[in-house]
Amino acid sequence: SVRGSNSSDKHLLTPVKVKVHFGEDIFVIQVPRATEYTELVEKVGKKIRLCGPRRDDGPLRVKYRDEDGDMVSLGSTEDVQMAFEAFRPGGQVTLYVQ
Repeated sequence: SVRGSNSSDKHLLTPVKVKVHFGEDIFVIQVPRATEYTELVEKVGKKIRLCGPRRDDGPLRVKYRDEDGDMVSLGSTEDVQMAFEAFRPGGQVTLYVQ
């Protein structure tokens, strides 16, 4: 185990709870804090296919609402990390999928 790790490291290890809005449906998934963009889209897509109505297998468009209240499209791992930036244990990240 890592000795002397402070609490700011610890919240990086906490999985991120992601609430996914897709049409009328809301799904919740948990992903590691360091999730890559492609991984996130894959997990979201899998969950939607499992639980939701069938959709064509075109690319998912994933967005989040930033601190200014704007809808921001996710297109890279950097975007994912920015979306997760505001996450605190006990909270959640909300994503909107089209």
